[in-house]
Amino acid sequence: MSPTGISAQEHGVINDPDGYTNVRSKPDTNALVIAKVNKGEVFSYRTEGVPQYPKWLQVTLASGKSGWMHASRIVIHASMEDLKDGSPTDEINLYGKGKGIDYYPLARAAARGEQNAMVQYFGIDDTDGAAAETHFSALRSVIHLLGDDKLSAFLKTRTAKYRQHLWENLEPELTFWPFEPKEYLGRHFPKTAKLLMAGAE
Repeated sequence: MSPTGISAQEHGVINDPDGYTNVRSKPDTNALVIAKVNKGEVFSYRTEGVPQYPKWLQVTLASGKSGWMHASRIVIHASMEDLKDGSPTDEINLYGKGKGIDYYPLARAAARGEQNAMVQYFGIDDTDGAAAETHFSALRSVIHLLGDDKLSAFLKTRTAKYRQHLWENLEPELTFWPFEPKEYLGRHFPKTAKLLMAGAE
């Protein structure tokens, strides 16, 4: 069962050294290949009812065709649309108002790689309830919009203590659901993973 705040369908793209990934009729490497997904193609993958750290995920392509893809090939897809302004009465906006920040503009600035915004945004560590659910959903988008190069470059400017605090604050089991966080980061954010894992030791 997916955690609260994670939708039943998420969007993904592939990360495969071959530049494409096979979609199979069953969750088995020997199953019939029914489609190929190329780098940059966006698809949806099912998160509802999946086990934690699945080896395979059911995907639906833009064409409507469905099948199975090895989970190691899937990267969470994000866009600035994920960070559009919510209602002024949303809990995350009320949280931000109480902290003197404009939450969504701050998240978008962080996602663009603006240093001061990243420091402030990644410093958010006291949300709860509905605000926390929204924050971790936005946080995964910010991380993926930044990408490994920008995020790791930022982390290099921070202390080991800061990086350790950030790793703990990420709530990685939620932020990277349903993927195993360390494996996911090591595969798709290798530079970032090295810095965060060092900070977490």
